[in-house]
Amino acid sequence: MMIKVLEDALRRTKTWPQKDQEELLRFLLDFERRHGSEDVLSDEDWKLIEERMRAARHGNLASDKEVKTVFAKYRSA
Repeated sequence: MMIKVLEDALRRTKTWPQKDQEELLRFLLDFERRHGSEDVLSDEDWKLIEERMRAARHGNLASDKEVKTVFAKYRSA
């Protein structure tokens, strides 16, 4: 149930202004760091995030499948 709620909320963020999407991303990454996640983003991960942020500024957001793939990668770690 919680995953469905989270996925629905994440899907709604696609309609948010870019500034708000960026703020949410910063919050999520900071939250993850503060709560003891041992996963560290690689340079490749950061590069992908930066590319996605640039694309999002132009209205080209990640697909639902791409979002699920990223969450699955870090959820299973």
